[in-house]
Amino acid sequence: MKKTNQPKDWSAIDQMIENQVRNSHRMVPSADFTTKVLVKIATAKQPSVTAYQPLISKKSWIILLAMLGALVMLSFNTGSTENGTWFTAMNHFFSTISLPDISFLHNKVLVNSVAIGCVMLLFQFFILSKKYQIKN
Repeated sequence: MKKTNQPKDWSAIDQMIENQVRNSHRMVPSADFTTKVLVKIATAKQPSVTAYQPLISKKSWIILLAMLGALVMLSFNTGSTENGTWFTAMNHFFSTISLPDISFLHNKVLVNSVAIGCVMLLFQFFILSKKYQIKN
């Protein structure tokens, strides 16, 4: 192994470095340095955190459940003549609606492809929601 050109006496080099450090001018910050830094920290933009808000609030769920309950109770009350005519009119209305032909859904390859695609899509939603979940 080849030796580099290093002096044998390291104390001379240490002494030279010590003299250079002592003779150098020390930098002193201005008197209001701390104040300026603290002001900049205080005025720095804080990262905004979005609070979780459900898509449908509790109040909306209560209203929807109340409306569903009223509809169920109304459907059980078929004793009066007013509800009978209403029920008959709605039955007539829905019987006039013609649905499109869905015979293409008998193709097993298409149904399986759609089902697998939906499962994959739901899996991606699950992975992405875990990846970008906000932690408090």
